[in-house]
Amino acid sequence: MSYQNCRVFINCRPVVLIFVTFIFMLLFPVFVVAELAPTQHDSDVRWLELMNQPTHPAPCPRPDLRPTEKSNNWQAMIDAVWGPGLPADEQLYTFQKFMYVLDAKFACFTNRDVDLVGLYTPYLAEISSGVSKGRFQAIMNRMCMALRNAHTQFIDVNVLKTTPEPGVPLLIGHRYGDNSHFGACLTTGDSGIFVYDVAADHPLGLEVGDVILGYEGRPWSELYQELLDAELPVGDGGWLTSDASYEYGWEISAGRNWHLFTTIDILKYSSGEFQHLPTSLMVDPGVDLAVFCSDQLNDEIPRPTYPDWATWGVLNVGRMRVGFIWCDVWANEVEAAWAQACLEMVNDPDLDGLIIDFRSNVGGNMFLSNEGLSHLFNETIPTVDFGERNDPNRHTLMRRLLEAYEYDIPGDPADYFDKPIAVLLGPRSLSSGDQVAYRMTFHPMARTFGRPTSATFDSPVYHFDGVAEYAEFWARYSKEDAGPWDLADVYLNHVGFPVDQEVWLEPEDCRNGVDTVIEAALDWIAREAKPHPGSHGRDGSKLVGVSPNPANPLTVIRFEIKEPGPCRLEIVDIAGRLIHSRAWTHLDTGPHVLNWDGSMDSGRSAASGAYLVRLVTADGVDRARVTLIK
Repeated sequence: MSYQNCRVFINCRPVVLIFVTFIFMLLFPVFVVAELAPTQHDSDVRWLELMNQPTHPAPCPRPDLRPTEKSNNWQAMIDAVWGPGLPADEQLYTFQKFMYVLDAKFACFTNRDVDLVGLYTPYLAEISSGVSKGRFQAIMNRMCMALRNAHTQFIDVNVLKTTPEPGVPLLIGHRYGDNSHFGACLTTGDSGIFVYDVAADHPLGLEVGDVILGYEGRPWSELYQELLDAELPVGDGGWLTSDASYEYGWEISAGRNWHLFTTIDILKYSSGEFQHLPTSLMVDPGVDLAVFCSDQLNDEIPRPTYPDWATWGVLNVGRMRVGFIWCDVWANEVEAAWAQACLEMVNDPDLDGLIIDFRSNVGGNMFLSNEGLSHLFNETIPTVDFGERNDPNRHTLMRRLLEAYEYDIPGDPADYFDKPIAVLLGPRSLSSGDQVAYRMTFHPMARTFGRPTSATFDSPVYHFDGVAEYAEFWARYSKEDAGPWDLADVYLNHVGFPVDQEVWLEPEDCRNGVDTVIEAALDWIAREAKPHPGSHGRDGSKLVGVSPNPANPLTVIRFEIKEPGPCRLEIVDIAGRLIHSRAWTHLDTGPHVLNWDGSMDSGRSAASGAYLVRLVTADGVDRARVTLIK
């Protein structure tokens, strides 16, 4: 039976249709649609292009349906705004095609427990009777969000790119770059959801540090959950993958959804005053609300732009000279720009360290990072391998593609950056942004700062049969998931990796134009930098050497203690799991040695692969990399 046979059932009564569809899905789950010219690397770029298309007015906006009058009847409002969708048989055909793909080929069920069949079965009868254009988009959003994967989306462009305005029931997710709909950039901290950048003369009088509490006397944290449960279509933005980044994305979307409410609630930073302002102030405000949001504040290095997507320079901080590379997308001409930036850093003997900012890197083709990485690394290092579904009937049964060599870091002994490297990360480091950030952690001189990335460590395909025949539809899903090259049962999607130092933008720093994350990185580099005239040298406890490296399997870990006291040495695998540790309640000042024979605390031998050595003392944490081979 082929997918075209699905159309035979469309004219059946709903009950018969549901029964036949249920039997079909039980007996024929292996029949899935074929991708049309799938690619693994440019889906993120196409998504960015889609996001940057101009919006258009709603076909039938309903400004008369204000929140106080709609009685939470969102579905009726959705139907009224976008009107009828495709004929019921074509909607059902498209819905089933997409569900079959996810059920049989979606590769990221690991680390995410989802009853996909239980989610989509209740919608079969509804769709078979015909639903509105907006309602169909909302259902497809619901299916994709249940999988919690930033690469897996089904979009009706006519709905997605509707201009959000009062009377349009469109829920806006996070997005990168321009936020002129609200005119302010938001992030989260101890105080809540606060403004870290804002357009001049904002109609709500917003200033940096102000907290967006919610709308109509209710907190946004409750409201966005209700809007998701009410199944509004999600437009002009998306969602992120790990639980933490998913929540972050929705939290910072608070300002972009003012059009759904009549009043907005703000806590003023400067006065502590609570304000309840009409959202009508945002309608035709008469001022330019263009503002670029990226979770970053950096006035010294120009923002990356098309087609190079990478900029670089040197920060002069006191007596320190610190290189800075800012890279936003792995696409277009970034390969040459990134490689040139890395080469210049390697060839500058007066640098004390390097900062690489990936906080707003939205992905693309990770292989475009290889040439630049070859300058920073002096040896070839394996990193990840990808896996795909091994059985269309079993969601978590995976098989590795045995292509790990393709993802090696191509280190070059002729080049090497042997000084501290601070890698800045955040929840919007996405896809190949995740992957290249992960690759950087294999550098023995690297340390990560910020917040964990999106954890979208997978590879999507897009525009497959069942969607391609409709010009208004755009879809993609993740066909492959990535995991450490030497741990075949471990996958990184949804989990990601922890940063070494969690630090984020602080309201007071933002008011002073200071990027808190960059400041933390500079402080670390000042402590770690090798002493030379005019620089600050590291004077704390430190790892002196790990040799032989690679270990086969014995290696000697040498370290120095600055101040007497407690100390702990840890061996951590690249998935972040502690496998071996040794603790001392007291160690004297001076050099010390620990021999590691490749054993874990459990008594078993550790597998071949890359590991992190961490020295934890009262004056901080130092780390190094070791590769174990057997």
